[in-house]
Amino acid sequence: MRRVILILLNLILFKVGFSALSIKIYEPIRFSHINTTMIGEEAVAEGTLEITSNNLDEDFQKKLKFRFPNNNLMTNRKRWLKVRRVEMDNSKKELVITSEKMHVKFYAVIDRKELNSFTTPGEILEGEYIGIIPMVIEEYGKPIDIIGGNELEDIGD
Repeated sequence: MRRVILILLNLILFKVGFSALSIKIYEPIRFSHINTTMIGEEAVAEGTLEITSNNLDEDFQKKLKFRFPNNNLMTNRKRWLKVRRVEMDNSKKELVITSEKMHVKFYAVIDRKELNSFTTPGEILEGEYIGIIPMVIEEYGKPIDIIGGNELEDIGD
């Protein structure tokens, strides 16, 4: 009987104790369509991350915050472009885990002046610009409900 209890206790602790989020590049940051007739002073590249949870019960409602360094670069293997800023769909650059697999879109913004260089030969300017932006990802645990539903009302009496 003791062995059965120890085995069940180990299985429960193993399942609860070892949950992990894996984050990988689903699609690198790249420009989809750039041409000379684009309007505006900025060109935007798009990329996607895939966030996967191996234990959704533990990871549900966890918060992830993303921070990016100020200086980033993109290249076509012949020329480097400086990225002005990196943005997300969410302006706060935060994400709450709600499913087992999530896709997050990132955008790298560069100045069009860097692409429209008249002094650089066309062979060097052409090509697919790909960039992988370094980032810091902070993980916060899910919110804890310290005070039950009716206990708050009883305090005021």
